[in-house]
Amino acid sequence: MRWIAIGAALALVALVVHWQWSGTRRGGWMVLAAIVLLPSGFFAWREYTLESKLSEVVEYVAERPGATANCQGFLREFRLDRNLGEVAFDGKGGTSSVAQLRSGVCSELRSFIGGGYSRPSYDEIVAVHVLTHEAIHVAGVTSEAETECIAMQRSRDAAMMLGASAATADAMAAHYWSSVFPRMPGSYRALECFEDGDLDLTPGDGVWP
Repeated sequence: MRWIAIGAALALVALVVHWQWSGTRRGGWMVLAAIVLLPSGFFAWREYTLESKLSEVVEYVAERPGATANCQGFLREFRLDRNLGEVAFDGKGGTSSVAQLRSGVCSELRSFIGGGYSRPSYDEIVAVHVLTHEAIHVAGVTSEAETECIAMQRSRDAAMMLGASAATADAMAAHYWSSVFPRMPGSYRALECFEDGDLDLTPGDGVWP
């Protein structure tokens, strides 16, 4: 993604230099080239910077060096059916190192990073959770119910890495637990997912989720 943005900028510079040295008057072509190349470079660079930030979160939460996040968008399209995110399983107990995210999720994450972390919306809270959920899959957890429970507890880390304060990150996790989790399909709600339950990552500390 970064190389496409850089390539678009270099192509425009090369055209300008060529026309200057050739001494030809091609103002119209220069304008057309700018119209085509500059927006392409801008959108490619914007997606690259967002994906780089999200990849840092996935790599940290998954504890998997080299793990990345990919967004549906200007230069990358992939099918996610009805899912907000997805990580490919290899059928042998392994998972991909790439978290695929729907464009709408990435848009909410961009908004969150851009300042939404101070007073996150419902959609931004869900987006941060989706990012964390897919990161847990990248870590190798394939059960949706187990992944969902762990993600609720690790979403604090993701929120703070994206700019939220500890207090806001705690409030986001609490909101997801009380308002979103109860409405998830049964396949996403493990019976062991409660404070001091088998899926509590830090039992006995009085912190949940």
